[in-house]
Amino acid sequence: MTKFDKWALTKLKEDKDLNTWLPVKVIYTDDLPQWVGGRCHYKIFGAEIKIKTKYKENDPGILAHELTHAKQYGNLFWLHLLLKSFDKYTLFIELDAYREQIKAYNYIQKGQYLWIVNALLDPKRYGLKISLEEAIEYADFMFSDLIEENIKKEK
Repeated sequence: MTKFDKWALTKLKEDKDLNTWLPVKVIYTDDLPQWVGGRCHYKIFGAEIKIKTKYKENDPGILAHELTHAKQYGNLFWLHLLLKSFDKYTLFIELDAYREQIKAYNYIQKGQYLWIVNALLDPKRYGLKISLEEAIEYADFMFSDLIEENIKKEK
């Protein structure tokens, strides 16, 4: 991980308001691929979030993840769509969204977010060209402080 990566990811770790100036429509549906819990589709002037019906009542993390993507789109608008073709940008926006998802889950063990490492490595999801070691390094950098905070809260 480069110094720039650490600087940029540190900025993304700052607490944020997930509201966006763009209108966002949330739809609960089962019309998503099996391996997808939710998806944010960008519209001309807004975003449409689709989340699997089974997550409507008991999974605020997926909604937080997708709202983060809507916020990212609202902040950068069309530039966001262009930047998504760069692996590093895709990695950063996904880590940002997963961080918001992890906050909603209140994890208290480091290994609880290894499913995110697997997601980052899955070619069907993001097509990132990173190694397992890199994915773990980025995940640890983005999520370890949340785990530590939650452990302190429990004591």
